[in-house]
Amino acid sequence: YRPISLIDVPSKMLETQIARHMTGQIVKNEYLPKKQFGFRPMHSCSDLVLNV
Repeated sequence: YRPISLIDVPSKMLETQIARHMTGQIVKNEYLPKKQFGFRPMHSCSDLVLNV
């Protein structure tokens, strides 16, 4: 049997914060093109279909 370890929880929290910060900077500085709908917050591929 392996012991239960909660060491990964702080690293998951840090990873989430870093991802949020990086995503915010990418959106704020407009590094992604306006036509990019997939993998963006508040956008989806269905939104692209509605724009066509």
